[in-house]
Amino acid sequence: MNLKKTIALGLSTLMTLQITPLNIFADETSQELTVSSISANDPKMSSDYWQNHRVSTNSDDYTYISGYSNNAGQYSTSYLKYAFDGNWSTHWETGNGYGTVTNYVDVTFNKTTKIDKILYATRQDGAKGKGYPTTATIYSYNSETDTWNKVAVGSSSVSNSYVLMTLPQATDFEKLRFEFTVANNGWASASEFVFLRPDETVLDGNVTISGTSAIGKTLTANDTLTVGNSKNLGYQWQYSDDGTVWTDIENATEKNYTITQQKSYYRVKIYDKTNEYYGNLYSDSYNGSIVAKITGSLKVGCVVTAETEYVNPEDTLYYKWQYSANGTTFTDIPSATSLKYTVPASMSNKYIRLGISGNNKDYIYSDNAFISVSAVLSGPCQVNSEILAQIKGAENTEYTYQWQIGDTADGEFTDISSATSAKYTPTESQLNKYIRVLLTVTETGELLYSQPRLVSDSGTYPDRTGEYMYISDVPSSALISSSVGYSTLKYDTNVEDGIIALKVNGQKKQFLKGLGAHAPATLVYDVSYLVNDYGYDTFTGYLGVDYSKGSNGNGVIFNIYTSQDNSTWTQVKNTGVLKGDSECQYVTIDLKNAKYLKFEVSSNGDKGYDHSVIANGKFISSDYKEPSASDFKFIKTVSQYESELAGLSDYESETYRKILYQKNFVERTGYDFLITLAAENENNREALEWFLDDFEALDYYANAGNTILGSYEKAAMVLTQLYKNYSLDMSNSLYKRMFVSLMFSHAGSIYFWADSTKTSNPVRRYAIYKKLYENGCLVNSVFENLTVPEMRWVMNSISDDNQIEWLNYYVRKKSAAKAGVAFDELEDNQLILNSYSYMGYITGYNYYLDKYYTDENKASWTEKYHLVNTDDDTNDDIYDINIPFESGHPKLWIVFEEGAVCGGISKVGVNLLTAFGIPSVVIGQPGHAAYLRYDLDDPSKGENALAKWSIWNDVYGWTKSERGDTLLLGWGAQSWAKGYRVSYVPLAQAALNDYDNFKKAEDLVKIAQMTDSDKAIKLYRQALEIQNFNLDAWDGLITAYKSAEKTSADYIELAKEIISALTYFPQPMNDMLQNAIKPEISSEADIADFNIMTLTALKSASIATSTESLQPDICKTMANYILGNENLAIATFSFDGENANTIVLSDQFTTGGTEFLYSIDGGENWVNAGNNNSHKLTDEEISKITADNDLLVKLQGASSYYTIDIKASSAPSGLYNNDNENKVIGATSKYQWSEDGKTWTNFTDDTVFEGDRTISVRIGANGTSLAGSSSQYSFTTDTDTDDRSYISISNVKVLSYSSAQSDNESASKSIDGNINTIWHTTYTTNSDLNRFIAYEFNKPVLLTSIDYTPRQTGNFNGVFTKCSVYTSKDGTNWTKAGTATWASDRTKKTVNLDTPVYTKYVKVVGDEAGANFGSAAMIEFYERLNSDNYDINKDNSVDNKDVALLLKHVIGIDTSSDISFENADFNGDGNVDMLLKRLGQQDGGQRLKYGAQAAQTGLSHHITGVALLHDACKAEEEAGHQSAQHKRAPGIDAHHLSYIRIAAHRPGIETDGGLVIGHVSDDKADYKHDIDGWAAAEHPHLIGQSLYPQALRYPYL
Repeated sequence: MNLKKTIALGLSTLMTLQITPLNIFADETSQELTVSSISANDPKMSSDYWQNHRVSTNSDDYTYISGYSNNAGQYSTSYLKYAFDGNWSTHWETGNGYGTVTNYVDVTFNKTTKIDKILYATRQDGAKGKGYPTTATIYSYNSETDTWNKVAVGSSSVSNSYVLMTLPQATDFEKLRFEFTVANNGWASASEFVFLRPDETVLDGNVTISGTSAIGKTLTANDTLTVGNSKNLGYQWQYSDDGTVWTDIENATEKNYTITQQKSYYRVKIYDKTNEYYGNLYSDSYNGSIVAKITGSLKVGCVVTAETEYVNPEDTLYYKWQYSANGTTFTDIPSATSLKYTVPASMSNKYIRLGISGNNKDYIYSDNAFISVSAVLSGPCQVNSEILAQIKGAENTEYTYQWQIGDTADGEFTDISSATSAKYTPTESQLNKYIRVLLTVTETGELLYSQPRLVSDSGTYPDRTGEYMYISDVPSSALISSSVGYSTLKYDTNVEDGIIALKVNGQKKQFLKGLGAHAPATLVYDVSYLVNDYGYDTFTGYLGVDYSKGSNGNGVIFNIYTSQDNSTWTQVKNTGVLKGDSECQYVTIDLKNAKYLKFEVSSNGDKGYDHSVIANGKFISSDYKEPSASDFKFIKTVSQYESELAGLSDYESETYRKILYQKNFVERTGYDFLITLAAENENNREALEWFLDDFEALDYYANAGNTILGSYEKAAMVLTQLYKNYSLDMSNSLYKRMFVSLMFSHAGSIYFWADSTKTSNPVRRYAIYKKLYENGCLVNSVFENLTVPEMRWVMNSISDDNQIEWLNYYVRKKSAAKAGVAFDELEDNQLILNSYSYMGYITGYNYYLDKYYTDENKASWTEKYHLVNTDDDTNDDIYDINIPFESGHPKLWIVFEEGAVCGGISKVGVNLLTAFGIPSVVIGQPGHAAYLRYDLDDPSKGENALAKWSIWNDVYGWTKSERGDTLLLGWGAQSWAKGYRVSYVPLAQAALNDYDNFKKAEDLVKIAQMTDSDKAIKLYRQALEIQNFNLDAWDGLITAYKSAEKTSADYIELAKEIISALTYFPQPMNDMLQNAIKPEISSEADIADFNIMTLTALKSASIATSTESLQPDICKTMANYILGNENLAIATFSFDGENANTIVLSDQFTTGGTEFLYSIDGGENWVNAGNNNSHKLTDEEISKITADNDLLVKLQGASSYYTIDIKASSAPSGLYNNDNENKVIGATSKYQWSEDGKTWTNFTDDTVFEGDRTISVRIGANGTSLAGSSSQYSFTTDTDTDDRSYISISNVKVLSYSSAQSDNESASKSIDGNINTIWHTTYTTNSDLNRFIAYEFNKPVLLTSIDYTPRQTGNFNGVFTKCSVYTSKDGTNWTKAGTATWASDRTKKTVNLDTPVYTKYVKVVGDEAGANFGSAAMIEFYERLNSDNYDINKDNSVDNKDVALLLKHVIGIDTSSDISFENADFNGDGNVDMLLKRLGQQDGGQRLKYGAQAAQTGLSHHITGVALLHDACKAEEEAGHQSAQHKRAPGIDAHHLSYIRIAAHRPGIETDGGLVIGHVSDDKADYKHDIDGWAAAEHPHLIGQSLYPQALRYPYL
């Protein structure tokens, strides 16, 4: 072992991991002692390293420690010797740890010793760290001067573990002093001092042995030294009987050693004879005995070979073969003295063995080998079934057959006339008799009789012959008992229905046949007829846990038993614990004396991951030979293909490309798996041999794309299935493409999306598409020109196979009927292939309703959906339609009947298109499903038409579309591809539209992948010269760049090339640049240039035309999306906001200290802003900024500048001057208004315009936009009356609505105050005939009328022509309050209620409307403000009774007498206040007297005074709590509308000085402060629980 290489690797690893040394503070007067932590697993801590590097305490031929001492003794029994015993668990500790002495340890060497490192640790028990030298000083003793010289000093933090102290240089020591200059707790301790020699002084390298390990042969020591001189080496040869204890061989001290006596093991020790280098090196043990083995098939006619180990090819060995009749006494076989021996017939049923010698005298013999030869019968011995006679144990041997019959098994047999061939079929007359065969060996005349077999009745056993039967093919009747821990017993798959795989010889190996059983499991087989009737007397197989489970779980244990009676069992195998990452176990079970075979699989405790498998389990005849790779030479290993390619230079030749494609197929599928697949049966062999020899098929496969949904192994299995049924189609190019497409599409499971139990069979799917194509039922002009990658998106249609044919038939029937043409005259462009033509968007669908499956409905459903094509159908000879009714298994016609949401609609869209051979796949969008559709730019071009893609059932477009499955060509699956990646499809399609160049480029990519990075770069560039947007070539080139460790400047140049090639494919370009290239660019200036290049490209893409792109709309959409989301800016600027008028560098440029410059005049003059992160422009500079010159920014040293695009704002649009609200609706804070055109004010939420006013509105300078031009808006004085007073939209909210098409046309748009927006019901015709919106006011109003404003643009769909208004007290029960009929135009319309209604809820219903939809631009509401509001008891009179009720139910004062009114002007401002004014006016001028007069009413103990809080009201009003739009009743004091505060005193109640019982506000959130809300919640002790609702809800109370 090369220890120095090991150490170097360890140090390299430590450096890579950046293990930080403990804090070091070197003594300024001495050199530094470096102290670092070291792991117990570090190579320097190993005994192998210490063997040569450690200065030992034992005397040897080199230097060693001859003595040690210390200055302060030891504590208790912690002796100093324990610091030198090589044991980290013992320790020395000083006897003086109180700081009174500086502890040190002196070490004496037998002679001068060179040391450069010291391993050290404190005591390692419970007091770890105690006595650690936080400052350590190393001294060297000079005997000539008798002085100690300081070598190094170092300080470090206390360590509880191991540390490595490294001297500044290797130093010679006679004596070494280790001083604990400063020690933890004043103590000193050491579990070990290990002094290490420098690497350059220690012999290192490797020594190996070559030669033949036989008496008389010579062994040679071969050294490879990394340290030392081979010329100065000494040698000592050793032997061992057990490979552990070694003994020197006397006088064996030279480089070569000739063996004189045979020993089990040899090795050699080497050392430096001059003692210049320390240490010994040992070879690995060399097997001392030639191993004589016989390999090959031990059968007559076969060649067996002598096998040896540890043999020099140049040496001469002697062989002899011997035979024996009894296995004891052996005789030499004449002339059998060579390496190989062909077993003759004369050795039948005899023993043979092999002898090997190195000197032709002393022979070593192999084990005995018995040549068993017998006649056997295979197959069921029953009437009318064929039996096969075979000779077991012989090959390439001639013999004759004679079948015989007898009445008993042990009686006399007679020859059956003319029965002299290898096969014989018993007749009815031979039932219950015994049959045997006599084989006569031609060479020797030896007679071999088979065991007699009883002839059974026909059908007793399965009809089968051959040398084996898989356990998964054994008839179910033979499995007499079974149980599994979960699910069911799986045949030819693992527990999860995947391909069985096990770890074999350290590698994953897959199997086509076998059983999968979740442990615990028990399987019991009756094998008697397999043994007796088929001759399968042996079971073989691989046992284990499926490879996919890895190390998970506790594993399983297999136990195998045999039995004669299914009662008494004999264990024949116990595997021990096996896991998915364990080497599986191959078993061979002898069944000759067994009738029953049992497998028990224990779960070993936890049942998780216990996916046991019996792989390749077979019942075989004992001489069955497993196929080997040599039987399938047409399949080569990847390295063999690469060797062949290395000898060729013409990359474009068919010869080269064929080998390249063969390699591609084998590399993907796996050599071992292909051998297994070919060995399974003759069809598989033929299929693979054909495929690997067919250049066109290989070409299609190699260019089908780089990803697969499933496995390449399964794809190869699909190939064999297709070949078995349709091998004659393989001369047709289209059918080959269909073959290969199905290999990829069906490499995983494909099933009907509405019923996952209905999976697709590739053979059936091929047959359907072939039939449809040959009869012109596909869109053949598209289908026949598809490449394999495109066709994959036909063949993977998410449907079961039968429904493809039905759907094609049904769509043609419907389309022909709609077009008014005969079925067979329908043109492709008349096909109806939109899912909405067959179904609706419906929630709550149920595909499992009984009505779809019951017998009584079958006839009607069959007729409606043409589920069977009838005899009178003219196309009956094409279609074979018979869709079954299966309860619990929905069909597509049921989806048509029920409907679906977006997922089902998109999947049906895919079903429709693929049923006609048009590629299509479902894609995902946020909370939605859409689908891609394949189209041609000009179908009339035929095979020259260019393909393109569009999204159907789209909501979010290309920017937010994803596909979880494979993308076209696998482009978008690269590691640097991020986010929504469906926009990679147009790039892949562009490559396929240039198919010939695509293939050439892909060939070069495959070649590049086999070469080193320099060659690969050249090849990838060649590929890009052919097709410059080939994503595989770009991806490979980037990978090669990284391998070649290219510079930042190289990546900048590469970025330019990528941009040049991929500008018009924005997402692939940007993903590659941002995620693969940018991380490799180091300087800020380069990154700035990189960002600017990227931005420039994206801006070009954002204005793409059809000249640059086949689908420019996709290009522009993606470019604009990336521009809006990718942070490529060098800097930002805004005219407003937190950093108004300031240039702010992007975060990625704020750490490097690079200066930046800016220009406001188009780059003529540049201003250096320094290395600041931001810079504020002056007012003068701001005034000079124009949209023509923009604002330019660049980093110092960058070659490009970044343009901050300054825009000119346009005039306002979409605003609406709502005269009722006195607001400009839609004017946000970025808008400004002016009445003189000079002074501009920003809009706020409180900006209102009362009276007759005309204002100008513009967009102010904001972001990077200059102030825009203005538009004028006018307002007029409010014209409200008491009977028709406008209710502000701030007091109204939507309660419910019948439907809305989208958020952009929601019900809330009807009360947003903007005439330019609308509410619209769903677009589905007649889906919403209710057409209503219900609203809730923030408090009850006396509603008199509503205004309805229709939509102002577009058609008249949804415009109300008859409208009803309903009111409700609770929002649930509604009463009609008014109706109106109008013309269908765009003018505002009014519904006057039949009588004013006091209500909190109102519903507006469109009884009749345009096209049966519903729509509205604005709904506005009006109320009455008059004395009726104050008629609390609803007796049509406002009088003292109303006041009494107010006092009783609001204030809690009960009075039965009429109350007079006097002085209702509570605040003395000359206005009669509130309700009392109205009451006073209607009560003949009476006034309620307060103060002293209140006592006369007997209420003085209840009311101490009433006052309106004028100041509080005023403050509230100024704070904006009263709405400026509020329409007040004339004469009511504006200051008194908010609060009444009643200073009340109730017996035994402490009050807080007053109680707010009334609050007016237009904000519903404040309504909780009204009497019934605020008072009841906050002061129930003052108000009481019984509040009068009518009084409490009056406006302005």
